[in-house]
Amino acid sequence: MAGISKPKPKPAKKAAPAASPKPLDAGLPEARALTPKQFSVRYGISVPSLYKLWSEGRGPRWYYNDAEGGSRRITPEAGDEWQKERERVAAEKGEG
Repeated sequence: MAGISKPKPKPAKKAAPAASPKPLDAGLPEARALTPKQFSVRYGISVPSLYKLWSEGRGPRWYYNDAEGGSRRITPEAGDEWQKERERVAAEKGEG
């Protein structure tokens, strides 16, 4: 069977580049106070854990916002202070 050639293999398709994961806080406002749910998403903790931290006196500072349905709000500054405090405590315990 001269003259018959085998079909050439098709080149392998290149895999699409992996999409970089969206940050947990994608879409959340930058400079306004957060609800407990928004804060929990931004800082990677659950809402029940946040309320537990508040009950133990270890949660971020918050204020009560009567204008928006009477719920707690956490300012970005309070969140930053809370995070730095958690990092300090972890470092003292040798965890971070």
